[in-house]
Amino acid sequence: MKAIYKAKDVKEEMMHGFKHGKERGTTTHIPAIDNVYTWRPTDLTIYTGYQNEGKSLFLEQLMCLKSHFDGWRHVLFTPENMPMGDFFDNIIEMLVGKSCDPYYSKNLMTEKEYTDAIDFVDRNFFIAYPEGEWSLDAVHDIFLKAVKDHKVNTCTVDPFNKIHHNMGSERADVYTSKFMTECKRFALENNVAYQLVAHQLTARKDDTGRYVKPDLNYIKGGGAFADGADNVLYVWRPDRAIDFSSTLVQVGSQKIKKQKLVGIPGDVCGINFDRRSNRYFFDGKTPFEKIKIESTVDRLKNNLNFDEETPF
Repeated sequence: MKAIYKAKDVKEEMMHGFKHGKERGTTTHIPAIDNVYTWRPTDLTIYTGYQNEGKSLFLEQLMCLKSHFDGWRHVLFTPENMPMGDFFDNIIEMLVGKSCDPYYSKNLMTEKEYTDAIDFVDRNFFIAYPEGEWSLDAVHDIFLKAVKDHKVNTCTVDPFNKIHHNMGSERADVYTSKFMTECKRFALENNVAYQLVAHQLTARKDDTGRYVKPDLNYIKGGGAFADGADNVLYVWRPDRAIDFSSTLVQVGSQKIKKQKLVGIPGDVCGINFDRRSNRYFFDGKTPFEKIKIESTVDRLKNNLNFDEETPF
């Protein structure tokens, strides 16, 4: 295998970028988020924050929007969100904007809404669940199968601490650096956007009694996470420590490696989480309002103008 490359080896790729533009990050379908972050294949992005403050949920909503508007598919290793039915139901509730639990009868989606949403999730979301040891190699084996068999666009490990880590006598920072390198290599070799969810250290409070804003330097496990990532995003409930019922949310990016292509580090305020619809609202608006979920049969009929009597 060739070990040394020169500019002429990638001249064709470079000329294509010169004439047609470099591959830029693509929209999240939330204008405020696009200012600070956009999706870009081959990027390794960390989502960090305190426990139970919405890191996974926010990422999943970005995935849902990308699936509906751009046809992206996703594979996730997400054992904290198991059993699988619970994970898929959570996705479905944000898609439909209603509950799928009869306990909440006044906000219950219809059976057709539920089955159509199952069809949507079945096409676009895949769970990686290795038998035996949950090592990074085992997870990557399944990710690779999802890339080949289902043409997924994103791979996600949520969270880092659920991977089985065989560090031996290796220093934690050295191990983390190698871990991040393997994730980045996978993203590059398979042209996928790679997400890693990582917790913060124990929350610290400021003079007002609020938890301080999550920081890329306080990711549990050390600074090697931020060093090895292309992008670092945070999700934060700023009033949680003083008012647990508060729905106020702040999101932002603290590291964007390729700022000309992906976004400029910054904060996005004015976000509220609506528990009833399981959706985030940005200054009172959500792109989910534009989503209409259809079954595969209905989608084919609408796209191909089939008559109702046409057999499938």
